[in-house]
Amino acid sequence: MLRAILTAGLAGFLATSSASANEPALQPHQAREDLSALYTGLQQAHYDLYAQTPRAVFHQRFAELNEAYDAPVSRARLHRDFQRFTALAGHAHARIEGLNPGFFDYLDAGGRLLPVSFEVRAGEVVVTGASEASGLAPGDRILSLNGQPNAVWLARLTRHIPAETPELAYSQLSQGAPYFIWLEFGAQDRFTLQVQRNGRRREVVVEAAGYEDTISAMGAASGPDLSGRDARMLSEEIAYLRPGRFSNTAAETQAEAYAPQSLAEHVAWVDESFETFIEAGATSLILDLRNNPGGSNAWSDPIVAWFADRPFQFASSFRVRVSERPSPPTPRALKGGPRKRPASPASLRGSMPTARSETW
Repeated sequence: MLRAILTAGLAGFLATSSASANEPALQPHQAREDLSALYTGLQQAHYDLYAQTPRAVFHQRFAELNEAYDAPVSRARLHRDFQRFTALAGHAHARIEGLNPGFFDYLDAGGRLLPVSFEVRAGEVVVTGASEASGLAPGDRILSLNGQPNAVWLARLTRHIPAETPELAYSQLSQGAPYFIWLEFGAQDRFTLQVQRNGRRREVVVEAAGYEDTISAMGAASGPDLSGRDARMLSEEIAYLRPGRFSNTAAETQAEAYAPQSLAEHVAWVDESFETFIEAGATSLILDLRNNPGGSNAWSDPIVAWFADRPFQFASSFRVRVSERPSPPTPRALKGGPRKRPASPASLRGSMPTARSETW
């Protein structure tokens, strides 16, 4: 995701395994079989796949894709189609594994990206970082991209992003905008933006930049380092706690992320931190959850337990559906081992929204 995804960013996104777009295309019947497997898996795995998007919309899109696969289909195209189809559900945990394989090949061939990072704040698209040559500066407001008003191009980009709310989609977009812009619009030599600065509007033409140059341009927008965890007194009365993600921050596998021993060590750290705060005379606490991607409530509950002074209820009911097919075969379009890439700045590893396939 370039910003925190380009400066903790694009490369981590790129580190994700993905098949090569240069692998043989799939025959129409294979593409249709994979699409059917995807739709069946989504229906079986979700408690309610149609909670946010009507069944009729899914069926229509399914029929459209089936009809469109009338010739060999590249893996890059199928990956894009499947990601959009999955994102229809509006469920952040339902996504296709890995980045689009065509993106790796595009970068390997010297493909260029938009060297601008931005955030969507209260309906405004605000520049947070840009190359010096772009003519943009942090705080500029983007009003349109390549002649399309914000409402149009933002909608086109976020249709690739699974999220329950626009805010969650925009958060993921801000971490990987150059990737999503490439995914939606393809290769571009330059971008025309309408921007506003200090109440004045003007048109800016931004030349596309190479991967390394784009990363460098994003460096100024990286902000404070919020990785890992931290617990300390900011003053005689104010305590500060940043727990990091709610899983083992040092884990390299899913099993390690939520292992009982890792949880026990986390709880011990939380308890020690609060005991230190109390001994120091803290009367106020800053709980820093910025850039926290979530995790298990087994890791957050021990924190809440230190300041929740009475019973509370956070949901009227909680229902879980056990998938009838928890481990279906991976569709052909998504198979393939890890892609090796040239060494990239360490600051870029682990940033763009990591793709997961929890519904397969």
